[in-house]
Amino acid sequence: MRIFVFNKDFSEQSVRQVETLLSFLDISTIVLDYEWEKVLSNSKIEYTNFEEFHKRPGLKGILFLNILDGNYLMKYKNKNTFYIFRPRGIVPEESYYKKKNLVKREILNFIERKVIKRVDYFIFLSDTQKAHYFNKYKSILMNKHIKSTILPNLKISEKSLFKSTVKERSPLKIVYSGGFSKWQNIELVFKTFESLLNVYESVEFSVLTFENNFDYAEKLARKYNVFKVFKVKYVNPEILNSELRKYDVGIIIRDKSIVNSSASPFKVIDYLSNGLGLIVTDSVAEASGLKGFLNSNSYFVIDFNAGKISYQKDNLIKFIEQILNEKTKMNIINSYNNFTKEILAEEISLKIENAAVEMNKLKNLY
Repeated sequence: MRIFVFNKDFSEQSVRQVETLLSFLDISTIVLDYEWEKVLSNSKIEYTNFEEFHKRPGLKGILFLNILDGNYLMKYKNKNTFYIFRPRGIVPEESYYKKKNLVKREILNFIERKVIKRVDYFIFLSDTQKAHYFNKYKSILMNKHIKSTILPNLKISEKSLFKSTVKERSPLKIVYSGGFSKWQNIELVFKTFESLLNVYESVEFSVLTFENNFDYAEKLARKYNVFKVFKVKYVNPEILNSELRKYDVGIIIRDKSIVNSSASPFKVIDYLSNGLGLIVTDSVAEASGLKGFLNSNSYFVIDFNAGKISYQKDNLIKFIEQILNEKTKMNIINSYNNFTKEILAEEISLKIENAAVEMNKLKNLY
């Protein structure tokens, strides 16, 4: 069965979402709009426009990543279309989290409910995201016996690039890579680094972000007394991996909202695939499933409650000593690669194909 990935968003994050799908689905079955050929340049993918694809005879899959696209696609739904929903996030809840607009949230809930009723298969980001949808729409999804699989945001790392780079380094180099949106808790990132500096003096802190964030980053660095060991710069996405390999630890601070708990942050993947240890809040550790594949000495969890962070000083020092061990970077990369291999072995494309064939057989009985 051919699957058309319907996505008109060409932002960096959206492109990375599509790249995850291409890495872990059977690429020979994937069809994309002509516009994606300019972005991906992958000769193994078929490119055509959606209208032409939809006119093809026989069973076909249509995969979408947000409820607004799903709502638009409802008019194309028929007995020969198998709708696959890969939620980039939980849109009504995210909207309310950012804007606190109840009316907009209820409108988005209405749209989401309409879309969920027509979905045939889910590819969730995490177990938490799956639980959210099945709790929210229990009557719909349980009655339809909807099948699903879990595919976190991932990328295939190039292990060979690290063979000559691992060595003991001092000072400890910590990095934050990302934007300054409200949910990214950037001020708490600086506050966390300030507290780390009080525990371990030989440390540097770099922020990789967009240029329009530079002034605010420098303001925070001064506010939290870390300016002397602080750097800020923009890194083009094409060279982000080579830049990240220069650091020891990546930091991510998220609160315990359902928006963050059901996410699969790309930054976790960026850090781990380049051999960085992690300093994260408990919500990030849970959402990313770190306990399931990463050695406990490769990440350090800090508690985040009521806007305040806390941790055991002795445990942090122990974590830092482990991270500076020359073998740790390769151990992190190996753990990450083994995790991705397990997902590749699950044959997600085959699961989708079998579910589609089963659904089609049932439809033909009526």
